[in-house]
Amino acid sequence: MGRRGARLRRLQGGRRPRGRKQHAGGSGIPRTAAGGVSMFAYVLLALDGSRIAAAAIPAALEMSNQFQAPLVILRVVRPREPSDGRLGLAGPDLRREYDSRRSQAEGYLESLKQGLESLAPRVEVLVKDGDPAAVILETARQLESPLIVMTARGKSSSRKRVALGDVARTVLEGAAGPVLLVGDHARDRLADEALSGSLAAGSAG
Repeated sequence: MGRRGARLRRLQGGRRPRGRKQHAGGSGIPRTAAGGVSMFAYVLLALDGSRIAAAAIPAALEMSNQFQAPLVILRVVRPREPSDGRLGLAGPDLRREYDSRRSQAEGYLESLKQGLESLAPRVEVLVKDGDPAAVILETARQLESPLIVMTARGKSSSRKRVALGDVARTVLEGAAGPVLLVGDHARDRLADEALSGSLAAGSAG
């Protein structure tokens, strides 16, 4: 797996990646269908578990196949602050609430991975803690500037008069490599197709 495999193992805490093996070629360098060298070593897809974010899945798959680059799907779980009075939780209850959200995120990504493995050269999933924008940028740095794919707005963005959500804006301004943003114009349709298609593929396998 070479350098790319080592990078993924570092991101996954030393574990060997569980995705399908990349096509054998000896060099470890992603190549296009025409045999040329790929422009991107990875495609990094940032999701938050919502239908809104799922609209970016088709674009990420297209880029992964076009450049024969592994698709790395990232979900960031933001820890709740003890001072967040809206939750009415503290101490052990706050920890259990966080553990539940992380477990849901892991289950969501594993189901998604099963549905997408036959549709991309290789699929890996990562669940990380922290501020979403900061974690996306740090993961991209560790992957040495992959193509980042995400929606212009996530589930936490206001639906009124906001063309670009805070997370997308921060990633767009801070990324060292290219960022592909999926806008609102086809968001709901793409989200439905992505979720139904990937889950159907997973159940068929």
